[in-house]
Amino acid sequence: MSVFSVTTQILFGFGSSAQVGFESKRLGISKALVVTDKGVSSAGVLKDAFTSLEKSGIPFDVFDQVPSDPDERVVANSVSLLNKNSCDGVITAGGGSALVAGKATALVGSNGGAIRDYAGVDKYRTPPLPCIAIPTTAGSGSEVSKVTVITNEHTKLKMLIIGSNNAPNVAILDPLLLRSLPRSQAVDSGVDALTHAIEAVCATPATPLTDAIALAAIEMIASNFCAAVLGDDLEAKGHMLFASTMANIACGNAGLGLSHALNLGITQLYKQHGYEPVPYGTIHAICLPHVLDFNLPTCENKYALMARALGVKEVDVDALSLSKRGIEKVKELLASLDTPRKLPWQGVPLEHLMKVSEIVLSTPLATQNPRKANASEIVNLLQKALDGWSL
Repeated sequence: MSVFSVTTQILFGFGSSAQVGFESKRLGISKALVVTDKGVSSAGVLKDAFTSLEKSGIPFDVFDQVPSDPDERVVANSVSLLNKNSCDGVITAGGGSALVAGKATALVGSNGGAIRDYAGVDKYRTPPLPCIAIPTTAGSGSEVSKVTVITNEHTKLKMLIIGSNNAPNVAILDPLLLRSLPRSQAVDSGVDALTHAIEAVCATPATPLTDAIALAAIEMIASNFCAAVLGDDLEAKGHMLFASTMANIACGNAGLGLSHALNLGITQLYKQHGYEPVPYGTIHAICLPHVLDFNLPTCENKYALMARALGVKEVDVDALSLSKRGIEKVKELLASLDTPRKLPWQGVPLEHLMKVSEIVLSTPLATQNPRKANASEIVNLLQKALDGWSL
């Protein structure tokens, strides 16, 4: 049995952030808490959204203390401000970190307790407070996701909070908000979106419906990625923003795979052992080519479809040749964006890699991967990530 759902209403268009007041009123919000980060807050990109709230007569407070990797303490502080100021709705704006912090605030705001109480699937009783998400990056797709990821401040492990109504009520996609996004962050975010779409195509729960959305997202990303991040092409930025949302709709229903599982393990490694931090999207840029090679024996036909979506034009070739060309096309795209190709660490002991492999294999993401991996194969993938990939 397969299940497909999208519970978020999606508004897309230039200047659409000016609709936040109307949407807040429609959802019954009488006072809002805006959850974001310092960068978005200081950049002034939410000016139109704030004006819209004021014109709609909806007062609001701003919590802009979300870091790049929000933990329980951040959520507790946000909820404290929400309760103190009697806010009954959340508007969350920014990249993936801000969006998950806002979603967590809406959930705890209606259920009480702490966010760790709701780790798992459908662990809460009351639906989250009304929530509107405004992404300012084209990457995470968290604005339509039923999954909230928050770091446990004690274990440093990421907690997954999942619920059928955990996605924001409304997502407002305004390409104009991407104009001030730094190039490095735009690249990292775009790689995340591409990885969502590619892994959704091959994940074991994938269906023809999720394939259609994921492949369309891959085609849109391949056609617009460079133009969106290397210049001020607003149309390309809009396509990337829409493709990011599509990719998360696809993977939210089809699942993900080893690149995301490795990302969780690698993040845990540098947090626990003091290695140089590596941005989320950069880890995907390093790991995705190796995961594609690893999955090739079980994904020839799906990779052939991916190759076509990436723009491979070869005709009269078998699925294996076409799929190999698709993998090379992914590497070429990453190379054109000058993404890092290996983890920046030296002398990582085998025991650390083995520990990461345990984390990877314990995640549901590993079970969704089309080719099952054992501990030694995960360690081998990690070693490849340390050595780097080449064209």
